[in-house]
Amino acid sequence: MPRKRKQPRDGGAWRKYALLAALVAALWARTPSAPARRLERQLQTGRALFEAGNWRDAVAALDLRKQAAALRTDAERRLFWPRLHEAAAHRAQSALRAADLADTAAARRRGVEQAVSLFEAALAMDENAYAFLDFVYDACRAYWRLERVEAADALFEAARSKSDAFPWTTPRQMPCCGALARLPVANERPWHAVDAYDLTRILRDHTHDIRREFMNANLDRLVSASPEGHGAEFTRDATGRKPWRELVLYDGENEGWDAETCEAFPKTCSLLRDAPSLITVPAAAPKPRYCCRVSVLRLAPGARVNVHTAPTNVRLKAHLVLSTPPGAFLSVAGERRNYSEDEVLVFDDSFFHAAENGHETEARYVLSVDFWKPGLLL
Repeated sequence: MPRKRKQPRDGGAWRKYALLAALVAALWARTPSAPARRLERQLQTGRALFEAGNWRDAVAALDLRKQAAALRTDAERRLFWPRLHEAAAHRAQSALRAADLADTAAARRRGVEQAVSLFEAALAMDENAYAFLDFVYDACRAYWRLERVEAADALFEAARSKSDAFPWTTPRQMPCCGALARLPVANERPWHAVDAYDLTRILRDHTHDIRREFMNANLDRLVSASPEGHGAEFTRDATGRKPWRELVLYDGENEGWDAETCEAFPKTCSLLRDAPSLITVPAAAPKPRYCCRVSVLRLAPGARVNVHTAPTNVRLKAHLVLSTPPGAFLSVAGERRNYSEDEVLVFDDSFFHAAENGHETEARYVLSVDFWKPGLLL
């Protein structure tokens, strides 16, 4: 009896099964693991809190060490590494801002110390942190808060050596938006002489009249009813509140002279109304200009303005003292000068600066005048 021949296998079917199995395996390999999905959700939560300015919650949410350690494969670790580093940087920046929300000076200092530790950890994690300009700025500012100026200088130099697009030239002068105008280097210094500029000579020569005009008004009522001043995020008193108030006479970026306020202080407005360095916008002025402004600044009893810098170096700032208690001071680039009545201080606020009023009951008042630097060449 003839033997029955075997039917040949369907090679096409087997190939289909093999391709299907390979596809399933590939899809399975690309499907994130449960730890990866949890880490992804936490990264999104932390970033949203950071962008919303919820600093305390962001510090907690961006602590991703446990979730990162649970990743199962090297591929997942490589995939998440850049975002984990960014999260570490954002956590340090959040910690610096959260420090100001503490109730006591000791707690605020501990918060800044924690922020410095997180900045240093992020730098150790990946040298790409040196390329994040806002990160470098905040890290330097944190060192300045702790009076660790040499550490701030060292970080500045390290960052400058590793970046091809570093916008700053000196560690004491770091405009917070990186907008550094090309100006004669010899003129870039923290303190300036009062008699060096027409506008500040006007303030000096008419100090008595200006002070008398403001003192005859109910200055405390007028300024206390005004909104928080620009830069209020850097300001705290002994209770952690924001004690920074600003009565604006002139805003060169918006409406110009405030007619109602100038009715209360006609002499001051008349003296400054036509000052070229105040009202004439240079052709090379940046956008936004960040200049110019005339206002009364009130620093409450027991209050301080934490160290910071202006957004740009195109302006100078003059403080004519209207009223000050003993011990109130201004520090620029680490050099401290006490406020005293009948005095005008002229400084460059693109350098790191801070102010403090340590008196328990009396506020400090200054007439603050921002004006364009001469020789502006952007």
